[in-house]
Amino acid sequence: QMAPTLAIIYGTRGGLSDVGKLVVLHASVMAGVTVQPVAVYDGRDEADVASRPGHEADVTEAGLNVVLVEALRKANAPVVDVHSDATDAALEAAIRGADAVVCAFSSRQPDRPRYLTIGMLKVVKAMQACRVSRLVVLSSFGIGDDFMPLSPIKVLWACFLNTINNAAKRDLITYEAVVEASGLDYAILRPMGLTPTEPSVGKYTMRTAPKQGGLQLSIAKSDMALCCVQEALAPTLHRAAATVGAEPPGKK
Repeated sequence: QMAPTLAIIYGTRGGLSDVGKLVVLHASVMAGVTVQPVAVYDGRDEADVASRPGHEADVTEAGLNVVLVEALRKANAPVVDVHSDATDAALEAAIRGADAVVCAFSSRQPDRPRYLTIGMLKVVKAMQACRVSRLVVLSSFGIGDDFMPLSPIKVLWACFLNTINNAAKRDLITYEAVVEASGLDYAILRPMGLTPTEPSVGKYTMRTAPKQGGLQLSIAKSDMALCCVQEALAPTLHRAAATVGAEPPGKK
């Protein structure tokens, strides 16, 4: 088998974008994997513009940002405003010849401009033009059917998405709809909380159907990135979604 090429579309700022940056790190240390990244930002958001090129992630794990910054500098992704024509050209250049595409950009934080949907429309268009079919996208717990048992956290998160964070919820729903209508071989990954202080353990658990049990409240961003890479290179989900997190205490 030929050495795989992975196109990685990450954002310069935000929790979902941090996972995308860590996807670049994980993929770049895998033997034989070629990384073709694009970094996107929202030109309407002053903080996004100011964060270019956005080499650091909001993680507290000792040493992780040091190796991440080095990996992103070496990857040298073009940094493009998602609303510009430069994004279309950069996406086509990165996606052409790739075996799979991983998308992890924007954020779930309130009070931020939303660019998930416009970004995904451009990614799908480039994938169709380049005839690349495998797409792995980062979405969110609480969107669609998350297969999780009823719990106080599930109720609280639903309330948060329906009130304070309703703009993010609307953008995430439309973003997923674009993916589902694309005709591509997609996997939608919906992480639990992406807490900056959560230490990575090098593993994760996926819930793909009801009655499979709950998950811990949060998962390390690095572990979520590992899930994205593995689902891109060795797919288990086809035109399907999964909620991703860490096993509850006491379960292995």
